[in-house]
Amino acid sequence: MRPHVAAFVRALLGASLVPAAACGCPSGPDDIESSDYVVSGKPAGEGGGAGTTPADQTAACDGLCRGSKAYAKYLDAGFFESEISVTGCTKLDDDTVECTLSVECTAGRRPAQLASSPVECSSARDYWRATAALERAAVIAFEELAAMLRHHGAPSDLVRRALAAAEDERRHTRVALGLADEAGEPAAPAIAPPASLSLCELALLNAREGCVLEAFAALQLAWQARTVPDPEVRYALAQIAVDEAEHAELAWDIDEWLAGRLSAAESEEVARERRRTAAALPRSMEAAPWLNHIGLAQARGLRALRDNFVSMVVA
Repeated sequence: MRPHVAAFVRALLGASLVPAAACGCPSGPDDIESSDYVVSGKPAGEGGGAGTTPADQTAACDGLCRGSKAYAKYLDAGFFESEISVTGCTKLDDDTVECTLSVECTAGRRPAQLASSPVECSSARDYWRATAALERAAVIAFEELAAMLRHHGAPSDLVRRALAAAEDERRHTRVALGLADEAGEPAAPAIAPPASLSLCELALLNAREGCVLEAFAALQLAWQARTVPDPEVRYALAQIAVDEAEHAELAWDIDEWLAGRLSAAESEEVARERRRTAAALPRSMEAAPWLNHIGLAQARGLRALRDNFVSMVVA
């Protein structure tokens, strides 16, 4: 079953952890109509008598307009509630008002032939250095993915999103280096020349790296953002978690596109790969004081998050 990672990440982060400077602003709804801003209810400023204040009027507008169709369409387009402001409303007649809304943009996948081995971490700085290296590898992974999608005739939107994800990973690399208190860029990872993958091989790679590993990474990052004590680290993790959730959604969209082009036997093989990868996710981490500095000290909650995620993937 497809886990809706972006929704889970938002729920984990909550309104207080939605990044204040998002890595990408959603596009506004393209089907919005003027009538969508009109709602039934007592116009702002009425019913309160002479004592009604501007603050009361604002509250009345807010209460009415958050039930408008326009407000719902902005939510459906991907904006957070904290990004949508009700700036006023105008009386049309005794029973209806027209709302004024404004929106403000607030807010690893590995290459197929990655040859380098995992990095041992014994400190928070080691962790961020290793993270930067993996984010750097993810840039290459998404560029390769875009090329493979283009080669196999995938919809242009999937190719575009893969290239956009590569840019996200470049930014994540810089963020991780900053948290490691290092300048420059990590050395390019050791990657063998990319292989020409068949549709089935691409589906297996995407199932493992995107549908499972990147999806769980997004959830783990959101968990870290909830529990890490340092506000700077919390903000950085929340930003990256939102991006990684979008990358996971891309992986599942690619999975759906590929499913219609695979045989029944190949589709079952891809499903088995997802289940195997999910079952292999670690259930526990070593106990070390430095884990608190990256938000991974509360092992019990993270283990429950992992188990819930696995149950959805294997369902």
